[in-house]
Amino acid sequence: AYMDVKYVFSKKGIDIHCEVETGNKVPFLPRFGLRMFVSKAFEKVSYYGYGPYESYIDKHLSSYMGHFSANIADMFEDYVRPQENSSHYGCRYVNVSNYDICVKFTSDNDFSFNASEYTQEELAQKRHNYELEKSGSSVICIDSRMAGVGSNSCGPALADKYRVLPEKENKLSAHFGIEII
Repeated sequence: AYMDVKYVFSKKGIDIHCEVETGNKVPFLPRFGLRMFVSKAFEKVSYYGYGPYESYIDKHLSSYMGHFSANIADMFEDYVRPQENSSHYGCRYVNVSNYDICVKFTSDNDFSFNASEYTQEELAQKRHNYELEKSGSSVICIDSRMAGVGSNSCGPALADKYRVLPEKENKLSAHFGIEII
């Protein structure tokens, strides 16, 4: 995959425009967005989207659209076998703060986000929840698109409508805004 990323800095914040071109051997992506590591002091999250429980494009009927807030430590779903968890689908904005400074994420379209004390690599590598080691940072993922969680491991394959498929000519694009308040 080849990325073309454009950052535009202004007094208001940062606009990020991303385009990715995938090879023809990439049938779909698990997610398309940004991941950043911020100080653990940024522990408070508020958002408008599906909540208060984790939600995905193919798994959000137990959640509802609304304004929610939580501490990052409280958002983790403690599965016996660690795996992707605690994403929130259909978001309009996300604020991550340390009580003095707030970082606001927006996009032209609804997006998914995840805020965690664990990296995706840590969740994928460990076989049991008691083996997990917290990251030294708060891990924030802002995804323009994120695939559903159905995986064919214990049921049918993930339907195309829940996959992150390249658009025309194997390309995807996204736009995010980041504002410091």
